[in-house]
Amino acid sequence: MTTYFMFGKYSPEAIKGISSERTKKANDAILKLGGEIVAQYALLGDKDLVFIVNLPGVNLMKFFHRNIGAIYLKI
Repeated sequence: MTTYFMFGKYSPEAIKGISSERTKKANDAILKLGGEIVAQYALLGDKDLVFIVNLPGVNLMKFFHRNIGAIYLKI
């Protein structure tokens, strides 16, 4: 597997919906795709968070970024 640092910035609409349930959905999506969550951090500055994940290929990372990450974040 390859390790990816996936940075995100919340849109104004996404900030309103921040919840542990939504984070769990994102985590579940990573796991369902065969990935592994190494760590997640809130950030200060230009980006709001970073997911450090192991995924079994770049195509899967691209899929996650386009189809799942975009639901929760303005990336």
